[in-house]
Amino acid sequence: MQKKFAFLVLASIASQGAYCQSSVTLFGVVDSSVSYTTGSLSHKVMLNPTGGGLFASRIGFRGEEDLGSGARATFWLEASLQPDSGIGAASNTNNQSSGAATTALNGGQGLVFNRRATVSLAGPWGEVRLGRANTPAYLNIGVADPYFHTGLGASQTLQGTSVLGPAYVRASNLVYYISPRVGGLFGEAAYFLGENASNATNRSDGSGSSFRFGYETPDVTLSAGYQRARFVTGDTVNRSVLGILKLPVVKLSAGYQWDTVRGPAPDARGWTVGAVVPLNAWEFRAVLSQYQLTGPGNPRSRKLVLGSNYALSKRTTLYATAAQINNGGTASQALAGSTTRPGDSSSGVELGINHRF
Repeated sequence: MQKKFAFLVLASIASQGAYCQSSVTLFGVVDSSVSYTTGSLSHKVMLNPTGGGLFASRIGFRGEEDLGSGARATFWLEASLQPDSGIGAASNTNNQSSGAATTALNGGQGLVFNRRATVSLAGPWGEVRLGRANTPAYLNIGVADPYFHTGLGASQTLQGTSVLGPAYVRASNLVYYISPRVGGLFGEAAYFLGENASNATNRSDGSGSSFRFGYETPDVTLSAGYQRARFVTGDTVNRSVLGILKLPVVKLSAGYQWDTVRGPAPDARGWTVGAVVPLNAWEFRAVLSQYQLTGPGNPRSRKLVLGSNYALSKRTTLYATAAQINNGGTASQALAGSTTRPGDSSSGVELGINHRF
């Protein structure tokens, strides 16, 4: 009888442990680089303040608890880090200009979880996230860029963030659903809130919806993205398509986007093509991208990037990047702190080290 009782106690404890398994992980990236950039008006030498030439610098915490029956609860808190000064980066509380926060550099906040702050419930039915995160539509564009819009190598389509408003890359007050995979098919949908009063004249400002759906295998990705955000200055719409092909010796990617602003701002088109070639401890990258507005002067900026990385270990990588922007019409885009006249070019090089933990 005593043996039977002891067996039941141990079984109960083991059962509780199966339902209460949890883990918390500290993770991050420290990426710092020195860049030299030139333009027809000025040049500049600096440590990259955005904290990343290969991957954006960050520090974060993530955790997971097993709820049983295939369900789990998770959280993710991730903050931007600028290693040249040690400060964080700004966030936005309501996806509007009124919610833009300042950084510690100008008397405002320091390290905040601006990159991601979510709590999630996941299971066989998919995953629901609440909080602040990248929008599905932006992910569909960022994945086309081998540098994922980071550092000197960032695709020129990153310019689209100024056209599409503060909720394009990341949105706060977000309800995010990720569907379970069915074969290679996937889908993601999100709705974000501006959180204005119902009787306010700007009650829809900062609200919108974002989607991404497609087909993905280890070697092929085909997907489309769509986002519509509502602002008092004019609603914005982003549409994009993405293709990725992984071959034995090279990874190829291509993306195209259509950006529409219902208001005084001009519409725009952008595209990115990229290639990544791994070779033992080396990796070589090439990116060609363009972003063009349809407004007065027909401003257009085309960017060519060539880069190489060398892995010292699984966690530490040295890298070098060279880039040039050629402007057309009234465009005057320049690289990392330099300035150039409309229609002129800008070029630069960047050397850095990346450590992941």
